Amino acid sequence: MRLKLEKYHGLGNDYLVFDPERNGMELTPERVKLLCNRNLGVGADGILEGPVFKEGKIHMIIWNSDGSQTENSGNGIRIFAKYLKDADYVQKKDITIYTDEKEIEIHYLNEEGTRLKASMGKASFWSDEVPVEGPRRENINETMVFGHIPYPVTCLSIGNPHLVILMDE
Repeated sequence: MRLKLEKYHGLGNDYLVFDPERNGMELTPERVKLLCNRNLGVGADGILEGPVFKEGKIHMIIWNSDGSQTENSGNGIRIFAKYLKDADYVQKKDITIYTDEKEIEIHYLNEEGTRLKASMGKASFWSDEVPVEGPRRENINETMVFGHIPYPVTCLSIGNPHLVILMDE
């Protein structure tokens, strides 16, 4: 059985695109881990599976390199939107990509799909939505200790958790 993958890079992440329309096998957590392994496989931060067509809509599944699935990835969404252009799935300027949790509006700024806007939703800083342990609060400029060193951090979620440490240099 032949496996066809595309590899894309976006803002520090690299993803493999697995198009079920062009492959005769299914992804499993074990296969994802092997393919993403940088020593034994192709190497990637994850795999973007799609397009999966449901009720005429374009869906995608985002796999982490450990074989788990995640709800969202900003870089992954933009990479997948570029793949849809490259593979001639879309010709319009505006499309919607569906994940398990979200509808992401894409607006292509040029024909090639190298410039686009992705409406990822509104960022939440609330601890229970990130999630961060402790009482419900906004996690902005909160001190957290890593390796015995205190850092001012901001925690937020745009469908997946982020921790930001602002540095002077």
